[in-house]
Amino acid sequence: MNSPRRALVSRSLELFALALAAPAIADPSDTVLKFMGQPVSLFSSGMDKLAEEMDEIASTLKLEYEWRDTDGKVEFDWATSQIRLGVILYTDNDPSKLEDQCKTAIERVRTVGGLNVETGKPDDNPLAPSPFSHYATLFLPTGYNLKSMSVEDAKALDALMLITVSIISLNDDTKKLVCTAPLLGTKYTVEN
Repeated sequence: MNSPRRALVSRSLELFALALAAPAIADPSDTVLKFMGQPVSLFSSGMDKLAEEMDEIASTLKLEYEWRDTDGKVEFDWATSQIRLGVILYTDNDPSKLEDQCKTAIERVRTVGGLNVETGKPDDNPLAPSPFSHYATLFLPTGYNLKSMSVEDAKALDALMLITVSIISLNDDTKKLVCTAPLLGTKYTVEN
């Protein structure tokens, strides 16, 4: 046998031996198969997409305003049937003196959602006129167009959304400022 052919045969035998030595891959357990077989609801998918949006907003605010840390979160409040859009901002400063930054974060959430911050309405946004927010469209299946969602359903989703911005002191986590606002509108409330 010549040398190149011998090397090829030898290499083939090595690969075959490696394949035999590789660990066996087990089938998923019955529990895993059960969950793998269940569809994801549009609500769950929409909530996941909203969480990604809130993380992105929080990250952008961190870069622009040099917050020590930020976090975005979304949760469904079963008691009030509201979708809470959360932005958490961590600071070394006294949060009670940062109401302007709280208002700026609320406005950012509204702007990213396609609302005109002057009127608090989605249909007044000159850049992307729509009767409902961008956030409502996140509850559509990926690849569907906006005509797949009824305007009434989208507006109902918008009405359920509540923005909560929390500014928390890293030096004393009992010191915080919480601003809350409905997605639609221009008003917000402040708690110390």
